[in-house]
This record gives sequence, structure tokens and C-alpha cells, in this order.
Amino acid sequence: MAYYDASSKNYHIISRAKKPRKPEVEGNTITYFNILPGVDVRLSYQATLLKEEILLTPKARENLPDPSTLGMKGGDVYLVFLTQFSADTSLVAYADQARLTKRGKMGRGREWGIDFEGEERIDFKSLDGELKYFLPVDFAFMEEGTDEANRRRIKRRFLSNEQGNFILAGVPLQWLQNQPPGTIVFDPSVNLYANEGDAFVYSYYPNTNYGSSTNLYFGSYASNKVYRSLLKFDLSAISPEVKISTAYLKLYVHMLVNAGSYQYSAHQVTSDWSEDTVIWSSHSFNSTAEYTTTVSSTGWKTWVVKDLVTGWVKGTIANYGVLVKGTDESQSYWLRKAYSSENFGNHPYLYVSYYEPKTVYYLKDHLGSTRVVVDEDGDVVESYDYYPFGLASRTSGGGTVYKFTEKELDNETDFYYFGARYYDAEVGRWLSVDPLAEKYPGWSPYVYGFDNPLRFVDPTGMQSEESQRGGFLSSIWEGIKSFFARFDWANKLEEEGYSEAEIEEMIVTEEVATMKAGGLPTSGQEIGVRLCQVAKGFEGYYDFNFSAGSGVGVTGGLIVSSDGTLHPYVGGGAMFGPGAGITYSKSKVIPGLNVGVQGGKWVGVQRGISLRNQSHFWEYGLVSPGASFTIFYVW
Repeated sequence: MAYYDASSKNYHIISRAKKPRKPEVEGNTITYFNILPGVDVRLSYQATLLKEEILLTPKARENLPDPSTLGMKGGDVYLVFLTQFSADTSLVAYADQARLTKRGKMGRGREWGIDFEGEERIDFKSLDGELKYFLPVDFAFMEEGTDEANRRRIKRRFLSNEQGNFILAGVPLQWLQNQPPGTIVFDPSVNLYANEGDAFVYSYYPNTNYGSSTNLYFGSYASNKVYRSLLKFDLSAISPEVKISTAYLKLYVHMLVNAGSYQYSAHQVTSDWSEDTVIWSSHSFNSTAEYTTTVSSTGWKTWVVKDLVTGWVKGTIANYGVLVKGTDESQSYWLRKAYSSENFGNHPYLYVSYYEPKTVYYLKDHLGSTRVVVDEDGDVVESYDYYPFGLASRTSGGGTVYKFTEKELDNETDFYYFGARYYDAEVGRWLSVDPLAEKYPGWSPYVYGFDNPLRFVDPTGMQSEESQRGGFLSSIWEGIKSFFARFDWANKLEEEGYSEAEIEEMIVTEEVATMKAGGLPTSGQEIGVRLCQVAKGFEGYYDFNFSAGSGVGVTGGLIVSSDGTLHPYVGGGAMFGPGAGITYSKSKVIPGLNVGVQGGKWVGVQRGISLRNQSHFWEYGLVSPGASFTIFYVW
């Protein structure tokens, strides 16, 4: 970014671009933030070009230095951006028919360059005069709240040296300072545009071609003159695999022959034509309009042609172009004039927004609810956690409509569609009566999943059933999640300064309360995070245990410490049925005689005391359903 003094032809760089951070990507638009202090760059991949916009934010405007401190005075100071420019050196550049290209020694050894300063469109022609490419007129404007007619043309100053050809593009600093607060968009051209073909024909002189005119006419006029304009764009640069988001045909209407509000339609052209030879009878078009718009004033006018452009890109429709005409050609005195591609500014263009769809994979829980969406590179693009009855408790990303138990969420109503009826996850109830209510007289006809949504699903909205992913495996899975969640909880409590005795009390109190409630403790946190934390911070003891007997029985097991020391033990006491489990303890189990009380349902807790030195220990982990009181000896 620099100041340019148009009177002295000198410029002074005030800020240099820095390495961009990770951009924000949305559709076919990429935004890089703070390329310069307070200056963002927005790139849009369009039909035949890469469109670049420079966003001068309020912060950047406030921090612009006073040019007088840099030796620049007067009203000829411009705020400009310096960009590199390249073109085929076999072409000749023109502005308003004046040749700009210089050959021979340019600056410091350049053999080809452009000597030009101005706001006009630049045409690049072959040696035989055929227009190949052009740089359109560029503009600066307020991002919001400014009519397009109030835009300011950007001045260009071409520079050439041994490093290449460069463009200083900008607007008067005084104009910039007179704009209201907000972001100002600079829309400089960084690509050469492929020239579009266009022409207009009219019925009064059926054998006359006006393809070289700087105007495009459409509508009707006196003496039964009927005008139609044809336009054709090269879309070969767009891959057939992309998905088209929007497509607009844009024409700048600069003259109304008789004021009034009339309609004009865009139609698919169905036969080939050439700008040099097109006549009234040489082309045909689809009588069904792609889009109709009303033209009652000058300025940019828009026709939506998404379906037509999609067909052109996919190859399902031959690209012979589009025709603009009056919807009622029997009317007179409603002719409109728009600029053609031969005009040096405000030429027709086709705006196409598209993106490349990616393959994604859905990771689901035991109920079938979507929890994580990853792309083909393995990157997480969406993630979801739910409250028990399906309301999302945490969401990252978006776009997936199939969420809770694989059902589609209506984004307008926030209701899930199950087939037979709709479900409101916010209240955990159906919106209509169960069609099979008579089969379950003891249940409300609005209840979901027998009021146990962690175990039961309702695939059709007709009848609840146990999740096919659930049962025994579901209980084990919930136990694993709970185990690692409590491991993480204990570590965090220790980091926050709680004593080991306080942590033990909290864990036991929480586990006992859970068991009294008859439910399984769950956590929405990812199992992978828990495993990483275990691997990083494991210091303690695992207890592999078993028991046998009913009423009175025996127990035994093996305690494994983090240093690899093994401590076998055996004992006996009062217990309910045979069982086995694996528990974890951060408190050392003292060799010798110990007493312990254990209970739980898949997720259990054991509280114990050493009879040798009266020290306490606690364990928690995965155990068989039941409870026991045992005395055991540890070696």
C-alpha cells in the first residue's frame, strides 16, 4: 500500500504485505485477514477469472498517515495498491484506440512494457487487430449503503522495471476521506478477462449486423423495430464437477427510450452464431424464459440464469449463449440500451459462484445420532453433542440435517421428522398422538422412547424399540465414557488444589448418587481425548478382580502398579453372585489385610481401608452388576 503523487509521479510505500494467516473459506470465496494492517483481501473464483477485492476497514482508514509528513502535498495524492501484472508480450495494448505498448529498453532492461496512466479500460489485441483480452474499468465503493452509480473509478499507473510490470491502482485520498464511516472495497483487476461475444439484431433491417457496436439494444421501437441482444461467455475454465451456487447475467442499462416500467426476459439460445455474421433469421431460442426482470431506470440490471449456466458447465446444454428481449414485442417505445463488450466500461458480465463438493463421512453413536462429520482428508468439519432427548447441547460447524437418531431436522421449525409424526427435541415429546397408542395404555401417547432415550429409539414414529446398537454393548460403551470422564475430572480437581481425601469424597458421592438414581453416568466428551489424557498422566494402580458365590463367596485379583509391580490378593465375604471387573485407583492399596465395599452397575466404585495402618483407598471403573463386602489379603 502506498501514496502516489500524480503531479510528481513519485510514490511512497507506507505498508507492505505480510504472510497471511489461515484464511476463511466460504463457497468459492476465500478471505485473508490483515494482509496489511487493517486490510483484508477477498478472492472469488468466478467463471473466467479470479476476482480480487481489497477491503480497507475502518481501522486501516483511521491509521493512514498524513501524506505531508512524507513530503507529498496538494490534492493529487492517491492511496494506491501495488500489484504485479503480466501479459502475452506478443499482444498490443490500447486505451481508447491509443497504443500503449512500448518495445525495446523499458526502465532497466525490460523489452516490453506499458506506458499509461488513467482510468480507461485496456484492450489487448493481436497484431492483426483481433481483441483477445482486456482489463476492465475498476472501481472503489463503500461495502454497504452505497448505490452502484456512486462508485469511484480507480486510476492505474503502469510501471516497468527489470523485475516485471506493475500497476499502481487507487483513488484520490481526498475522495477517500470524504466517504462515510465503514469499509471501502477496492476492486482492481488482477486477471485479463476473456472477451465475451455479443451482438444485437433487429427486425427492421433483417440482414444488417451490429456486432461491433458499443451498445446492446433490446425491446421495441417505432415502425415495428424489434431488438434482441445475444451474449455468449466462455465457461470452459469451470470444472463440470463443481456445484453452481448462483449465476447472474449483468447488463448496464445507460439509456431508456421512453420512460416506463417494462419487463425483459433472458432465454437460452439453441443454435450456433457468430458475432460477425449473425442476422435476424440465423438464430433460434427457447421460448420459455430463464428469468424476467423489470427495467424502469438506468444502472446495472440482473437476470438469474443459474439453471442455464449449470447446464452449460455440466455439458447437458450446448453453450450457444443467452438472448435478452422484451417479453411483449408488440409494444412500442420501450427500447433499452445497454453497454456491450466493445464499450470501455460497464461491459456485460456473467457472475458465477460455485464450489467443489467433498466426500464426507458420518460418525454416529449407539443411537445412530450424528456425532462427528469428517472430510476425505480426515479433518473434522462438524461435531454435535445432545441432551438425552435429542436437543443439541453443543454444535461445531453446520450443514448436516440428519442428526438425532439419524432423523432429518427441519431448520425452519426445529422439529424432527420421523415418518409417522414430528418430534420436538426441546421438550422431548411428539407433536401428535401415537398411532399405536392402544398397545401401550400405561404410557402417554406423546412420550418418546418410554422416557428412556439413551436406550430406546423410534425409527418410524410408530413404536419404540431398543436400539440395535444398544443393549449390552451400549452399556459397556457408556461405562467406558464415564470411566475416562471421571479420570479426567479427578486430574482437574487435583490441579485445582483439592486434597486426595476431598477428591475421593467427591467421586464416591457422585457415583453413589448416580447408582441410587438407577441410571448410567454419561459424558459428551470424546473418548479419544480421554485416552490421550490416560496415556499422558497415568500414575496409579489397576485392579483386575473376580468374585464367586451368592450370599457368602470368595474374591481374588491382581493389582498392577504404574511401575509394573504386581500385587495378587484373595479374600471372602458377603456378595451377590459371581462377577468380574477392572477398577482404577490413585491411592495405593497397602499390602496386608484390607476391607472393602464395592457396588455398581457396569460403572462401579469400591471404598476400602487397610487394617494394617488405617489408610483409606478408593477405586472406580467397570464392574459386573451387584454389590459386595469383602475382607482380602494383599501380597
